Amino acid sequence: MISYHVVSRTVRQLGAAAAISLSLNSAVAGDQPKTETIHFANGDVDLVGTLFESATTVRHPGVVLINGSGNAPREQLREYAEHLCSLGLAALTYDKRGSGESSGDWTTASLNDLADDAASAIAYLKKLPQIDPNRVGVWGVSQAGWIIPVLAARSPDLAFAIVVTGGGATPREVEMLSYQNTLDDAQVTGQDRQNAISLLDRYFAWLETGQGRAELLKMIEEARSQEWYSAISLDRILPSQELRPKWEWVATFDPVPLIKQMKMPVLVVLGAKDKMLQVDLSAQRWRQGLIDGGNQKGKVLVVPDAGHAARVGGTHSMDSPLSPEYLAAVSAFVREHVTAKPDG
Repeated sequence: MISYHVVSRTVRQLGAAAAISLSLNSAVAGDQPKTETIHFANGDVDLVGTLFESATTVRHPGVVLINGSGNAPREQLREYAEHLCSLGLAALTYDKRGSGESSGDWTTASLNDLADDAASAIAYLKKLPQIDPNRVGVWGVSQAGWIIPVLAARSPDLAFAIVVTGGGATPREVEMLSYQNTLDDAQVTGQDRQNAISLLDRYFAWLETGQGRAELLKMIEEARSQEWYSAISLDRILPSQELRPKWEWVATFDPVPLIKQMKMPVLVVLGAKDKMLQVDLSAQRWRQGLIDGGNQKGKVLVVPDAGHAARVGGTHSMDSPLSPEYLAAVSAFVREHVTAKPDG
């Protein structure tokens, strides 16, 4: 059976989770992993990363960490990588194309381009002599929740997948939630809100089909003089007609058919306080997709105290601590599905 848990915040569970978190953090602090800057490529895009490894002489499993949307340097994932390294994995993080030291441009990259970058990182990691190539998986946050099902469909030999506060829901649904929240914050209601939604619908229709750009631009021009327009400001994100095919996936991509193809152990950790994702919808889609695909090693957790990126405190800033329940869930998953002996 697929395990679907809404984690209860009982005092006993919180105490246990906090104790696990403390011990894990102490382990990381007391035994810092060795790091190495690495370089690999996807076609003409040069990608720069960091490899985190603990001091061991035996071949060990590995994990590639995939960042979220926007500008995404690898330093954002250091804490997650160090935690995974403390569990016995070699962890590879890399600057997203166009971020940090990596070349390329994420603003002109399609979902397939980003998946290809991650596939190149996986191939690099598998070739290292200290890595067991049969135990290499992926970890991803936010936007990576859509990248990982694409990767899994292409590479069924992935050993495992960990998804943190991402995927399940479609990109269009997540984008619309973000716009709805912004309109709420700006107190846009009534006819103004209907006009804003109509403009957004026209924008997504153009992204999907490539048709009606002139009409869309006319609507944007007419809306600029309205107070509500600053809440959505489509000028900031509107790609050119030539680049539209690279962003078409935002309007059309549905991850569920690919989730159904994921046969490896999968852990999905969602945060009940996440304001950037329809948490219930995402959980339901992940759960049903794994069930429909016959995945017997899938688990979906909704952590009550966590927001986006499994952080607590209502923000996914690096200054906010990681949820103890997240740390405990990942630790248990890795022990059961990644580092356990074959006969255990």
